[in-house]
Amino acid sequence: MDSLHKLINSTEKWLNFAPKFPKRLSTWLAKYLWVFTLLGAIGMAFSIYGILEAAKTQDIFSYDYEKQYFGSSIVFLAGYAVQTVVLALAVQPLKLGRKQGWDYLFLAIVITAITSIVSTVVFRSGQNQLFPMVWDSFWHVMSYFFSAYLVLQTRSHFVKK
Repeated sequence: MDSLHKLINSTEKWLNFAPKFPKRLSTWLAKYLWVFTLLGAIGMAFSIYGILEAAKTQDIFSYDYEKQYFGSSIVFLAGYAVQTVVLALAVQPLKLGRKQGWDYLFLAIVITAITSIVSTVVFRSGQNQLFPMVWDSFWHVMSYFFSAYLVLQTRSHFVKK
């Protein structure tokens, strides 16, 4: 977790220029963060099920299917499953106002960014498309910073217990 805390602190420094939420808004967001996290975990679990069901008809897990789809799908689904578990682990500590839940939530954001970038690189490299790979990866990084910005607004409301 030390590496995660270093990444959190670095991200916070990068986002230091951004305006802070009003106290009422960050308090409200912190109070209900566990609900949003629970809904996200449930939504992701249903998405995984839907993707697996759709994969049966499309046969995307067959290695004979285009290799970039196969590799990208495996990376994406593995990352998605890990994110779902980490989000589920975050719910109860977030509900209790514990820092551990907040750390799990931030870890899920990091996993999302890494999974998205790796999946994009695997997919686009199979198509030999450098510009779309860089462009997509750029937007994944921007999405990471936006998500981190929102969650960092609630950091002070969670304490170590």
